[in-house]
Amino acid sequence: MKFTIDSTTEQVQSTGGIALAAKISEKIGFNFSDNNSRNQLVHPEILKVMYGLFVQGRTSFEEIKLFRSDPFFKQAFDLKYVPAAETLRLYLEKISEAKDYVLGKISGCNVNLLNLATISPVEAGGRKYILS
Repeated sequence: MKFTIDSTTEQVQSTGGIALAAKISEKIGFNFSDNNSRNQLVHPEILKVMYGLFVQGRTSFEEIKLFRSDPFFKQAFDLKYVPAAETLRLYLEKISEAKDYVLGKISGCNVNLLNLATISPVEAGGRKYILS
């Protein structure tokens, strides 16, 4: 079998998992836009942006540059806008002031996700590693 390999100067990205990850985040309540005015985040979509980066294996806020002009990224996570890296950093600093609220919401989302999962035992070598 012969392969033809072409080169390009264009940026190539794989975004197939974004839609599924966005639907899962929606289903478990990862929206951070509740009406509790005392704890409401000024820019709740920033956490969706970071989640979207994590889903793609990106761990730095500066990597948002790769997705700024990607309409699929914006649409999948239902974002009003995709911020510049500098703006994202500033908003993350503001969110850090509400870290207890954010951590509580993330913990609740984790519980929601686990409640949706079916956990079954894994057997290897005659031993069960996850007990149901």
